[in-house]
Amino acid sequence: MVQLANTGSVGPHTQADRAVYDLLRGEMEGTMHGGLFSPREFEEDAVGLFRLDEAHLPAAPFDQERFDWLKQKILFPFLIKPDSFEAVVDGIDEQFGNDGDIAEHLDRGGAAIIASNHETYADMAVLLSAMTEVGVRNGAEAPTANHHVIASRLVGLFKMFAIRFPDARPGFIVEDGLHQLGGFLQTVPASASGKRVRDVVPEGFDLNGPTRQSFADLLDAGGQTFLVAPSGTQDKYDPTTGQLVMDRVSKGTADMLVSSDHIKAVLPLYISCNPFTSDGGYNGAVDATFEFLEPRVIDNQEGVHGMMHEIAAAGNLMAGANGNPVSRYGQLARRAANVAMSAR
Repeated sequence: MVQLANTGSVGPHTQADRAVYDLLRGEMEGTMHGGLFSPREFEEDAVGLFRLDEAHLPAAPFDQERFDWLKQKILFPFLIKPDSFEAVVDGIDEQFGNDGDIAEHLDRGGAAIIASNHETYADMAVLLSAMTEVGVRNGAEAPTANHHVIASRLVGLFKMFAIRFPDARPGFIVEDGLHQLGGFLQTVPASASGKRVRDVVPEGFDLNGPTRQSFADLLDAGGQTFLVAPSGTQDKYDPTTGQLVMDRVSKGTADMLVSSDHIKAVLPLYISCNPFTSDGGYNGAVDATFEFLEPRVIDNQEGVHGMMHEIAAAGNLMAGANGNPVSRYGQLARRAANVAMSAR
């Protein structure tokens, strides 16, 4: 691939890097994402987020003062109410605190995955913050060092335009927010958007090769936790049924959840934390609705799909009480229709 001139970021970018950036920026503008965030410029990449040969940005050194600022200025005013956040922290602490079963598994060098639905981008920030809070609560020396969120490369473009950050920081969602709360592992999801990304890079280029390699390296390091929405995209609202649909998990993502050489303790989670309006604004902080399911070790892909159905079912048990839309996983409705047709 042809390299572009160094833009002042970490290493030179390539034409493919620029092509993917331009595509993602075009998709961001005019959508909900464009209403919530402003797109950063290609030249503002000082850490290599737009380099396709790089996938993992390790967590920044923990700064208690900055963590407190993020909670008081962003998390609690805009995303989740303090008491609700503490409840999420308590739920994670039961498994990841010093006396939790998953904590013991991590201490032995195992890996853990919190697998959830993905209603909005708020859940990503809330869960990373909660993991960090658990570390602080349990006296971890480096509360952000060993957990990582797996997210779309699109997130690297997001810049908050309504918040003044300390030290005159520009408000990049990754470097100034998520990166302060844990590691950031980028991926290109198996979605319609992901297909368009693949169409602008050279044929045969393995977009998620660096992601798989970074994931494998972290597994080898031991004691790492990953936060992931296995469907790879935000839950989609179906106007016909009024349901929130979680896309079917791709084979590649399912492989990440299945235990093979490394035993992965998977903690399924349903969470609804939606402070956003339909036109891209904010309603203000909300009380999250959430339910942690039984942790498990998954040994085949069908186990992954079964877990996703369980997550949807957990949300549906609470839907009547809190007004959330009923959830559906993957092609459940289509399968049901096919069964009905075959029975005629």
